Amino acid sequence: MSDFFERVFGSTSTKGSDFNQVNSSDYSSKKSKTTLPRKGKNFTTELKLSLEDAFKGTSRILNVNGQRIEVKFKPGIADGQTQKISERGYPSTNPDGKPGDLIIKIKVNEDPKVERKGNDLYSEAECDLYTAILGGTISTSTFFGSFSIKVPPNSQNGKLFKLSGQGMPLYNSDSKERGSLFVKLTVELPSNLTTAEIELFTKLKKLRS
Repeated sequence: MSDFFERVFGSTSTKGSDFNQVNSSDYSSKKSKTTLPRKGKNFTTELKLSLEDAFKGTSRILNVNGQRIEVKFKPGIADGQTQKISERGYPSTNPDGKPGDLIIKIKVNEDPKVERKGNDLYSEAECDLYTAILGGTISTSTFFGSFSIKVPPNSQNGKLFKLSGQGMPLYNSDSKERGSLFVKLTVELPSNLTTAEIELFTKLKKLRS
C-alpha cells in the first residue's frame, strides 16, 4: 500500500516539507507587532496644609488640565507625604492609552502654638505663680477644643504633662487611636507688685532662708 500511495500522491516526505514551508511563510506574513497603549504623563503638584487641617482632615478643589477635582485628605496626613489620584494627570498621546496620575506632595506648615513629632503633639500652657505653688486647675486649648489640666502643688516651670490619646490621629487607620499630647507648664511671674506684696515676698524669702 505504501508503493500505491507513493505512485498516486508522490513522496510523503517531500509533500510534508512543502506543507510545512507554506504554513511557515503564511504565518510570518500575517504576524504583526502589537504596541501597548502608552499611559499619559503624571501631573505633579504641591499643596500646603495647616497643622490643624492635617489633624482634622480636609478637602481641596484643584484645577488640573481645566478640570476641577475635589481631593480629600484624611486626618493624620504628614509633611512630605504624597497622595495619588489615578488617571487624573495628562492625557495619553495614544487614543487607547489611559491618562497619567495626579501626584500631590503635601507640605504641612508649622503651627505657632503646637508642634508635631510623629503622632505626638507638643504645646504650652500658662500658669500663674500661685497656682504653681499651691496647686489648682488651668485651662488650655488645642485643635480638638479646650480642656482643663490639674496642676499639683509645687509644680516647677517647664513641668511636662502627658495626655494619652489626645495627639495626632493615626493616618489611614480605622481605629480611633491617637498619639499623645504633651503640655509644658509655663509659670508666669507676677508684675507691678504693690508695696504690701513686696513685703510679703520679703518675709517669705526670710522664711525660706
